[in-house]
Amino acid sequence: MDKLRSIIKQVMREESGTGGGASAGAFIPGDGPQTAEKVKKEGIDAAYKKNTNSKGTTNNYYYKLGYKPVNQKKLNQQAKGIEVKQMWKENVNEAQLDVDAYIDSLNIDKPELKTFIKSRLEGFDTLEQKLNELLPLLQNAKQRTLDYYKNNPNFNVLYGTDLANDYLNDLINLFKD
Repeated sequence: MDKLRSIIKQVMREESGTGGGASAGAFIPGDGPQTAEKVKKEGIDAAYKKNTNSKGTTNNYYYKLGYKPVNQKKLNQQAKGIEVKQMWKENVNEAQLDVDAYIDSLNIDKPELKTFIKSRLEGFDTLEQKLNELLPLLQNAKQRTLDYYKNNPNFNVLYGTDLANDYLNDLINLFKD
């Protein structure tokens, strides 16, 4: 019986030493925001206030946690052997694509040919404008679809994305070399 008591006492001592007790909820000083101490000293509003000194949006708590925004140009330079093209961010320099100056440089005498070539080149600008118009429409359609299925989950199709994908695949194949 004494042996059983000593085993139980030993197990009880091990359990009480691994957690619980009066110090279980204490915060250990060191690195970190020490939110509990801020709440005690400055109040709850001060402990959870937004970091207004961060770059980017002040509502993003990732910056408060120490994350930094990516320097995209530096990252692109480090991608050795890969040519990075930002298709949707940077506009092409319009001076490089001045259609009238280009046609004049061709030294063409026939006005019908000049008009034809100009219309073919301006067609690309029209396509680009339509693609830029399409992107926000796609985002709005996706949001409407999310809202629709959230309120009414069923098998209805709001937008024909399969058909649109087929059209886009055809367009991509049309412009491939």
